[in-house]
Amino acid sequence: MKLVQIKSDGNMVELDEQFTVKNIRKIMRDISKVKKIQQLYNWTYENSIIQCYGCLEVKADKENKHELPPSGEKMIDNIDNSDTQLLFNDIFVVRVENKKYLDFDVSEYGLFYNLCFQGFDECLSDEEEGEEDDDNNSLKDFIVNDEESNDSEYELDEDCNEY
Repeated sequence: MKLVQIKSDGNMVELDEQFTVKNIRKIMRDISKVKKIQQLYNWTYENSIIQCYGCLEVKADKENKHELPPSGEKMIDNIDNSDTQLLFNDIFVVRVENKKYLDFDVSEYGLFYNLCFQGFDECLSDEEEGEEDDDNNSLKDFIVNDEESNDSEYELDEDCNEY
């Protein structure tokens, strides 16, 4: 069965292991050489559940750099939200449907991850977009319209990186 291992440096690898509900944490412990692997979060995804396993035990220089998707259901009471909890060592992600594990590879995790952030605008928030429109209108007041100029020379680029 395929699962995703997210190493502490953020790199992802696809593993093909034979695991069951009874031995999944043992297999993850053997792979990562970490004793305390726990199920941390669940997300609902396309009639299935994405499960995240990892380690909360603080180890110097073993902090995992990967940012988990938001809104994960906490499987342990005293942990932070999935997108803010600091994890250590490797993180493992598997997919379950009808109490059976399904193959879950890196590209599928990428699709799930992107879907979790759908609607997130990296350039501007709604409030900033309104301010940008006001700024664009005020910029027009400063444009000198002489006979040799063309209005297309004054069009603003829509790419947020250009501002």
